[in-house]
Amino acid sequence: MKHEAKSKEFEKEITDLKAKNSNLSDEVLTLKDKIASNNSPSVSSLSSNESGYSSNNSVSNTGQSYYQNCTAAKAAGAAPVYSDDPGYGPHLDRDGDGVGCE
Repeated sequence: MKHEAKSKEFEKEITDLKAKNSNLSDEVLTLKDKIASNNSPSVSSLSSNESGYSSNNSVSNTGQSYYQNCTAAKAAGAAPVYSDDPGYGPHLDRDGDGVGCE
């Protein structure tokens, strides 16, 4: 009986740890999405001239965009991401056709 009790105790611990791991994985994805959203320029941060068009020097785009995953690219409004776009990476292009996050 002692062995069965220990076995059930370990099974419960394994179940609890799996649930905790799943929750932590979800939290990591949420935080990565928040980081990606914070790194992309928002509409309210862009300055416009009187004609309503953005001036050339109001936003500096260095082409150094990077998206951890397609969720981040979509949150930034960049999906689909083409191979010649800033932020494109092979990890976003599962079928290798040059278009990520289709």
